[in-house]
Amino acid sequence: MKEDGRQHTVLVEQDGPIAHVASTTLTRVFDEDANRCILVNTDEQPEQTRRILTATAAVYSGGAGTGSQDIIDKHHAAQRMLQPLPVVVPFAERLADAIDHHRVEARRAFPHLLSMVQASALLHQQQRRFDSDGRLLADANDYHVARYLLAGPMARQLGGRISEPAARFLERLRGWFGAVEFSKPDAQKKETGSKSAVYGWVAELFAAGLVTQVEEQHGNKAGRFRLTDDAPDHDAAAVLPPVEKAFPAK
Repeated sequence: MKEDGRQHTVLVEQDGPIAHVASTTLTRVFDEDANRCILVNTDEQPEQTRRILTATAAVYSGGAGTGSQDIIDKHHAAQRMLQPLPVVVPFAERLADAIDHHRVEARRAFPHLLSMVQASALLHQQQRRFDSDGRLLADANDYHVARYLLAGPMARQLGGRISEPAARFLERLRGWFGAVEFSKPDAQKKETGSKSAVYGWVAELFAAGLVTQVEEQHGNKAGRFRLTDDAPDHDAAAVLPPVEKAFPAK
């Protein structure tokens, strides 16, 4: 901190665990950061932009959205009702056996999955049972919630699936170029998104083997790419065991 015009070191001690949220305009994140996070993409489609503009206009025009403080107060009240309780995931070992262990990224992804299960159980603590030690017990409903929320991010981390924005960009590329070679600037001229988004999506598609580079960049001459015949994997939930496998019928 700065005090009397001079910088001072301040020690801040905070009880954990903590949750950290960060945002970026990059479409690809440094691998050492990516495998420590749950990556969630924003909806870049024009329809979503229209909804955001409409909602923003409603606030400024004095219409809908002026009751945001009521929403905040309700969230605060709900948080104050929650008790800080230890949460046990009784089926954690079954999940560990069922998840594909061939990718080393699973070592960091698996705790994310279990933490999401715990979070669901904590939020639904009024509907959950306790063990003899007073610990909250997560159940099948919590795994169902965690699997629904993490199917996409986990598919990218463990299954090599591309992001939804990149998948939509791929379909546009096929419509624009088909089997014809193209460069990143060529795609940028067609696309309404930003230059960084286009270049990032091309890099993501190249890493996934959905486009191939036929000519490298030379000076001011852009590199050339061509679409491959491969198709992206849309079965995002396949990387996480189905509920029936984690909770087999007795």
